[in-house]
Amino acid sequence: MVVRDPDLTDDTPVSVHDAGHGPVPAPRSRWARCPRSGRRPVHEELLRRISGGHSLELWRLRLPPHTAVDGVPHAPGTTEHLLVASGRLHAGPADDLRTLGAGDLLAFAGDAPHGYRTDDEPADVTVVIASPAIG
Repeated sequence: MVVRDPDLTDDTPVSVHDAGHGPVPAPRSRWARCPRSGRRPVHEELLRRISGGHSLELWRLRLPPHTAVDGVPHAPGTTEHLLVASGRLHAGPADDLRTLGAGDLLAFAGDAPHGYRTDDEPADVTVVIASPAIG
């Protein structure tokens, strides 16, 4: 369920509740390397976590221009899916980054080193991480 105050702007965060699991953690920022300008914030927002045969996490990743982020390898058997909403980036396995633009979808093994890089424009990406269920 998404809760939105009708007086808020489109940039105002909304409260997202995962039925039966309570609120989803608030958006967070972390710092990434930017070759030209030092360090810049990368905004990550968990949109939803889904349990079942797999554990699914939906993230929104907003990368500023000239940003490099090294992805942390996830649990064995994890697949990461990227859907680019806007902008352009190079992403995927660390040894085989692919160039992606708005509307492009890429799936790759998330249990190996991987990364995300932007050039002159920012990128807004939806990330789905599918990990095998534990237990």
